[in-house]
Amino acid sequence: MRSRYTAFSECALDYLQETHATSKPFDREEVGRFARGVQWLGLEIVSRSQGLKEHDEGEVEFIARYRKGGAGKEEALHERSRFKRIEGLWRYVDGKVKQLDTGEVPVRPRQAEMKVGRNTPCPCGSGQKFKRCCG
Repeated sequence: MRSRYTAFSECALDYLQETHATSKPFDREEVGRFARGVQWLGLEIVSRSQGLKEHDEGEVEFIARYRKGGAGKEEALHERSRFKRIEGLWRYVDGKVKQLDTGEVPVRPRQAEMKVGRNTPCPCGSGQKFKRCCG
């Protein structure tokens, strides 16, 4: 999930296609226009289900924050995405948008405000230490 967010922020369309579960091409022009037209502000992992080494499927609920054109109000994409391990690599299957800029972006405490120790498990649920993940 984090790698796909980074790919969107860097407009790495080849990577987005490679990590898509179907070989059907997505609309590169539309995705590229959106990715280049916003200032990415951050990714928050809300929850996850499965998706560990021993699993072949998983779900991630996330909030990706951005500003259109780098100015204006903060907007957010709130989605629950399904992933599947195919040939050893995690691939995006599909997602259900939970909220797309309704003007009420959910407010959650940021990790720094939660006073998480650098060597404690990351609160996002990745299983990594905070300093290696969101810290």
